[in-house]
Amino acid sequence: MSTPNRNSSLTIEEVKTRHRRLAILRALAGTTSGSANLFVLRNWLPEVGLAVATDELRADIRMLASVGLVVLKDEHDAWPFTLTQRGEEVAQGLITVDGVEKSSPDCPY
Repeated sequence: MSTPNRNSSLTIEEVKTRHRRLAILRALAGTTSGSANLFVLRNWLPEVGLAVATDELRADIRMLASVGLVVLKDEHDAWPFTLTQRGEEVAQGLITVDGVEKSSPDCPY
């Protein structure tokens, strides 16, 4: 008998969204400043197979900010934002947050 997939009730779009949010956190964790902006991410996400429309990316950033994983500095122009300690812990897989894929040692981002 096969084991049910833990994401079996999620649509493919929901799974992609969860992975995209984790990729954003891990990308920020990999920078010396822990910061990025909308335009940088919009150009980088296709490189890891997670291309997204600008409005969806804005929604992801807002969600991450609403649960304290990033600090969104301004919703105008470039949308600069910075990783928080809690966001770093999610990126490392130390804690989990609904709506963000759990990080693992073999995470490709």
